Amino acid sequence: METDAVLNMVQELGRMGTTDITISANGEPTLHPGFPAIVNAVKDAGMKLKVVTNLTIFSPTVAAALARTDLLVINLAVADEESYQAVYAPRGPLSFAGIIKNITSLAKLQKFGGPEIRIGYVITKNTFRHIERLIHIADECGASFIRFKFMDPSNFSKHLILNPEDREWLLNELSR
Repeated sequence: METDAVLNMVQELGRMGTTDITISANGEPTLHPGFPAIVNAVKDAGMKLKVVTNLTIFSPTVAAALARTDLLVINLAVADEESYQAVYAPRGPLSFAGIIKNITSLAKLQKFGGPEIRIGYVITKNTFRHIERLIHIADECGASFIRFKFMDPSNFSKHLILNPEDREWLLNELSR
């Protein structure tokens, strides 16, 4: 959608009495060229704002917009640099350490009324053995919550679904 159309929709939602908005996408919402203006419009209208992001875009204007949100859910699909490069490197010169630094920076704003930071982690065949590491990372970053979710099965993701042995291993690990 064009930025003006989204801004008009935000105004209309405000007139209708909407109190909360979630910005999420089948992709990265911070890539939208009007993302900062949209965040500002939602917040200036007095609404609560949740943004779901992978935090791969962290320019000064995007960071300032994210700082105005009430809740940031950061989809962190991996828990180490090697996995991060395999998943995200095709999109540009990103690093896992850089994403962790960005999460930590935003989490520090919580003391000053900044957004609550939560992490979303999709459990797949490639990530299920890294849960303990992710918990440590989330704690170090200042995230308040981690949501674990098994990969939804589809024709495109069936190779990433845990088999019964992997599920049993994971359940044993989590029950320790």
